Amino acid sequence: MRTDIAPEFASAIERLDTAPGYLVQIDFPVPYRGSTRGDLTYNGQVWIAANVKITGISFNAAADQRGTLAFFDADGALTALLQHHGIADRRITIYAFDAGAIDHPVGVFVGAGSKVSGDDMGNVTIEMASLTGRMVTLPRLFITPENGFNHVPVAGTKYVIGQTTYTMETRR
Repeated sequence: MRTDIAPEFASAIERLDTAPGYLVQIDFPVPYRGSTRGDLTYNGQVWIAANVKITGISFNAAADQRGTLAFFDADGALTALLQHHGIADRRITIYAFDAGAIDHPVGVFVGAGSKVSGDDMGNVTIEMASLTGRMVTLPRLFITPENGFNHVPVAGTKYVIGQTTYTMETRR
């Protein structure tokens, strides 16, 4: 990901005392916007305080990106969003900034969620990957016992959704 660094941001990170932070946006139907520097307003939008650790952001020559978001979700709000809307192929954007130059964040990741896990202590981990290539190829899940499918519909099975009838056929 190529980006230009604003002079204000460059001078902020050259100071002896810096105040680095991240803005994390997950594109649910109503976007989740979190900030590692507390509640703030940027670009006319409110970013809420988020207890998130960003690790492993990397990319290779083929522009494949990877990374991990580890949240402490004390109130369960993020967990509820993830359970209701899922994370597969959901766009995730991360910006780095310095508190002295919040108006000039630098994009460090644009990709999608690929996997989520959690525990009963309120920790939620989201793995991220590139938004290109195989990441957005359907189907995302293959029919296996691990993915929760225990049967395949018989060829000729019909499903009616609204005014449309879908007939299952064998791929040749």
